[in-house]
Amino acid sequence: MDTRARIVAEAGRLFAERGYSGTTTAEIARRAGIAEGTIYRHFRSKDDLFVACVEALFGRAARQEAEEVEADAGD
Repeated sequence: MDTRARIVAEAGRLFAERGYSGTTTAEIARRAGIAEGTIYRHFRSKDDLFVACVEALFGRAARQEAEEVEADAGD
């Protein structure tokens, strides 16, 4: 998993556990095993990181829905 994906994955977990306000970039970095500044090499702000997490979540949901539709069509 590349660094950006690892940041999004860990941030998503923390946002889900603690909410946006309860999640710090320092904690995201610690969980991702990176320096906090690395987050800002990939995202302009915590807001941008949150948007990336939401987009990743919806992307997974859309792929899962498409797979279910394809499976139903095959029945």
